[in-house]
Amino acid sequence: HKYVDRKTKRLQAMERELRGVSVLNHRQRELISHALRHPHQVYTIESHRSSHGVVHQTARTDLLDLERRGLFAKQKVGRTWHFKAVANLEGKLAEVE
Repeated sequence: HKYVDRKTKRLQAMERELRGVSVLNHRQRELISHALRHPHQVYTIESHRSSHGVVHQTARTDLLDLERRGLFAKQKVGRTWHFKAVANLEGKLAEVE
């Protein structure tokens, strides 16, 4: 129980800190928040587009920006780019400006 409480409090603290990162838009902050809770989740441009109700170009720009900032890594699988949070996402968030 102590481990779960500690992880929950750390996650809540990270989400509060994330709200203060003004260089990321609300869609990117929500994506990072989800990635913190589900570190092995794979995201695609299409999944981001449909979950946030935006056009392909907006979803693409959001994900490529997160990759450029070192928060996500991309990998080509067939004809689709797969994006996944980097292993040390929490540490990288502290460096975002």
